[in-house]
Amino acid sequence: MPTGADELADARQAVTTLLPLAVQASGGMRPGEDRPNYLNRVRQLAVDLWLETSAESETVRRITELAACRTFTAVLLGVRIEPSTTRAILTLRSWGPDGQRQEEIRTDRTDDPRGVQTLELARSLVGHRVTVYKLEEPGRGRQLRYRCAKHLVDLGPDTTVHPDTAVHPDTAVHPGTALPGPPRPAREPTAAGHRPTGDGPAPPDPAGTRRPIRRRTATAPAAGTAPAAEPEHPQAPAPAPAAVALPIAQARHELLQAIDGDEEYRAAAVHGIMQRATTDGGGTILNVGLLRMLAARTPGPHTAAGQRILAGYRAPAPAG
Repeated sequence: MPTGADELADARQAVTTLLPLAVQASGGMRPGEDRPNYLNRVRQLAVDLWLETSAESETVRRITELAACRTFTAVLLGVRIEPSTTRAILTLRSWGPDGQRQEEIRTDRTDDPRGVQTLELARSLVGHRVTVYKLEEPGRGRQLRYRCAKHLVDLGPDTTVHPDTAVHPDTAVHPGTALPGPPRPAREPTAAGHRPTGDGPAPPDPAGTRRPIRRRTATAPAAGTAPAAEPEHPQAPAPAPAAVALPIAQARHELLQAIDGDEEYRAAAVHGIMQRATTDGGGTILNVGLLRMLAARTPGPHTAAGQRILAGYRAPAPAG
């Protein structure tokens, strides 16, 4: 059983490791910030980093999950939302023993911060080569399992996308659909006037017994039958799903409802979250999904991190 001296030694070792990281993360002293406040901010960052090393932290849980994943490389062709599950469905072009294949894989639910994070990342990587971290997860039935994309790593824009294999983000594609390969080059006619169909050389025909290939001609439509009409305007695919956007007042009200605590604490937390908002200049927030994720991850008001949020909100702004 560890003694008090052992625990003190472990704490000192943790401080030695984490303090330089906290100093780097702090960004140095801010304009108008005095030394005591700066040191207090560095200490809180060091404590936050130490808490992330615990077995219950989101970072440890996330890394444990990714370590259990299998990976493969693919081109991300499109992203759409499955209304029945709120999961994002990624359309991918991958490679296997049979050549190129087009397939689909789901993400976590987008009513969960992890699913929102993967969705926003995927939307920014359409047309890129990516490394997909996938995990087999149990479905509703005992024998039912499905693949879930847990993370994507950007490998850069894909430069080999062909127009006939591009997929619109909202176009449904059946998993396992094989992509057409390049056309087979035409063979030169032989002396006997026929075109071989096999992959090997044409067999000799000294007696000239092979008959020339009959060329097919277009057949005229039967009398009284009108030819099929071409559509005047091809139907355009449905537009891609737009990012969630809300008026500032509505988004602020939604964030307040998502955070636990008294009125002052919720106002303090929303004040910090709104610093990350992106607006269109007309009073509309464009990245509501990110703000929802931050609200869901807001610590409780009685935690050390929650107390820091409240203290920062109460502190007067530095004099200009």
